[in-house]
Amino acid sequence: MERRTANVDLEKLELEDLTLIDGEQIDTALHLTDDHSDGNSTATNVVLLTDKRVIHLNANGRTREVVFASLQDMDTVEIASERRGYGGFVWGALAFLVALLIWRVWDHPVGSVAVAVVIALMGVYLIVDQWLMAKILKATFNAGSSRLQLGISSAHASGEIYNFVNRLFQLKGEDGARRTRTFSPR
Repeated sequence: MERRTANVDLEKLELEDLTLIDGEQIDTALHLTDDHSDGNSTATNVVLLTDKRVIHLNANGRTREVVFASLQDMDTVEIASERRGYGGFVWGALAFLVALLIWRVWDHPVGSVAVAVVIALMGVYLIVDQWLMAKILKATFNAGSSRLQLGISSAHASGEIYNFVNRLFQLKGEDGARRTRTFSPR
């Protein structure tokens, strides 16, 4: 997580065409994927915390999505692990069963063995993929009736999301305190 009280370099974040409100400064930048580490990547998936807004930029090649939410509208933030389930294990076991049935039922000296091996390898792939699949965190920012959902696949961002949320509510509290300190004539 990049955190500075001054402006974060938008060119470094590959956000040259993003403009901010007058006087707005980027406080924190959190990359949600590990794609930003190599200089050749055109993919950008970053959430920015400014002193006024939360900005999520998701750009991949020619597609680009930018979501803005007011800091004062932020109500809650939910962070949860995505459930994997047992689907990969079930499909892998079914692949082994089908491979066995094809090998036993099909009466071809080469074809039955070749097809059974291919289907069994598909089952192995499904099981290994399910077993090794990294957990993905989901962060949901609720701002009134709007929801900003972020998928976090970077190991670094998974550890820093809690600091990001704490800083968000700290900035929201500071801004709320400034708004209540208005001068009233006596």
